[in-house]
Amino acid sequence: MNGTAVDTFSWRSLPWGLFLFIFGVFYFATPFDFFWPVHFLKSFNITDAADAAASMAHGNVRRQIALGILALFALWSLARNRNRFRINGLLGWLLMLYLAWAVLSICWSMDPIFTIKRVATLCILSLGALAVADRLSLRELMAFGVSILFATMWIGFFAEIHAGTFAPFNEEWRFAGLMHTVAMGWNCGLLILLATALARGRSRANVVFLSLVIISAFFFLLITKSRMAVFSAFLGLGFYWLLTSSGSRKITFFLFAVIGVCLLFLALQDRFLPFLSDMTTLGRGEAARESVGTLTGRLPLWKDALGYVLNRPILGYGYNTFINPDSIVTIAKTVGWIPSSVHSAYLDALTGMGLVGLVTLLAVLGLAFGRALELTRRNPAYAFTAGLIVWLCYNFFLEAHLLTRPFFMTFYAMIVFVKLAFLPAEEAGS
Repeated sequence: MNGTAVDTFSWRSLPWGLFLFIFGVFYFATPFDFFWPVHFLKSFNITDAADAAASMAHGNVRRQIALGILALFALWSLARNRNRFRINGLLGWLLMLYLAWAVLSICWSMDPIFTIKRVATLCILSLGALAVADRLSLRELMAFGVSILFATMWIGFFAEIHAGTFAPFNEEWRFAGLMHTVAMGWNCGLLILLATALARGRSRANVVFLSLVIISAFFFLLITKSRMAVFSAFLGLGFYWLLTSSGSRKITFFLFAVIGVCLLFLALQDRFLPFLSDMTTLGRGEAARESVGTLTGRLPLWKDALGYVLNRPILGYGYNTFINPDSIVTIAKTVGWIPSSVHSAYLDALTGMGLVGLVTLLAVLGLAFGRALELTRRNPAYAFTAGLIVWLCYNFFLEAHLLTRPFFMTFYAMIVFVKLAFLPAEEAGS
């Protein structure tokens, strides 16, 4: 697993036209907003759930156009290119079952029109992922992710500078750039994992460049102050490192980690526990520290959602439809704030598609992880796919948008799942 192959990687030979096209699609589909921090501050603590319901019902025209273009591209690409698709065991069948169950949920949805919109987004992203997965090798796929995530991160930085909102020494400020701070955290965390994987076995010049990418991504990730994004990035990267490192390196790292924690305890002594408390909030202040016990208001929301689940435990309320223009007003009154989702991908699957949807999602994640480990033993380049699944599963605990919204990070994860479920394995060094 630790052998080094000859580095034939070249940035010039990459399909930059495809990269730019996909970047353009998600610029409008996310959508990116150069004044997002300003607009967010203006709408912060908004208490009128009716406004949120109206916005949810209306949708975003730019996103609809961008997804329509992605759908046309995917159909053209799949029709034009000779594909190599096949069903790789139970994983492929369960992925198709999950998609089919989402489509069928329109039949019993509490808001069929809203469900149709959400299912259409899922189908278009899946179709696009199918088209892109067939076009890119593993090496190109890593470079594809690094390029778009890196561009998004730095454009976000310059957007904050231009808007005059970049304030890293302000306790209440969090780096957002072009989108919500949590989404920017996902962007930076996934960038770190992919840049690390792409650097493995590359030339000295590529390693130096990618090291600078990783360092800058770590900096921007930390100043998003998004706890889940930071911890999931370390978890995914750590798992990737375990898969690709020798036994002696793992033992050495473990010993240094134990020694480091002991030295930190000796240095801080009675301040050690308060220090750990500050670490959990990433410097977001007393308000964030007080909200840790309720997971920033998620526990009341989850309790309310589970009450609804008892009424429709098998089928659910329709794919990604539990919080819709009609229900959001009632839910907001109960929990005391206006949620745009149930803030857990697992609970979203349960409320939206019932126990069938949740069990299918868990099975897909488990089988994909097993498939990634199996392929990593044959080709170390697949190790990043296992790290990505760990990163994804951890984020799913406290967030739902990474499963349901048209983010590039969501799209990228879908491409990885297509690679594992529907395409033949790539040999080492290919």
